[in-house]
Amino acid sequence: MSNWTAPRPRETWNDLDRGRFFREIWERPKWGTITFAPASVPASTAAVYVVAQSGGDVSTAVVVGLRKGMPTFVAWPSAPPAGLVVDCWCDGNDTLKIRFQNFSGAPVTPPAGAYAFQGTVI
Repeated sequence: MSNWTAPRPRETWNDLDRGRFFREIWERPKWGTITFAPASVPASTAAVYVVAQSGGDVSTAVVVGLRKGMPTFVAWPSAPPAGLVVDCWCDGNDTLKIRFQNFSGAPVTPPAGAYAFQGTVI
């Protein structure tokens, strides 16, 4: 016996299914921008910035809604300097950590500006 009410997938949705789908599309992704000027990262090291609603290195309410363990992505405000890589993660609710890893042999300063981020509730 099948759990499906229809014998095969349908091309049309009823209003209830459509409403649930659109609500999920808008509630799952969390995104925003954080404007700050990171300090220079010494050669062959990493610098981590904590972005939180209160406290941390950068205080902003745009991180509200991020959840621990959710996949996240951060984008540069401009072209990244050679040898510098950025990544981010959520290790607590309403908190984002941004890490700049310097793989070059000289100090590098990340560009100042608006770093865009996205997290997705799974």
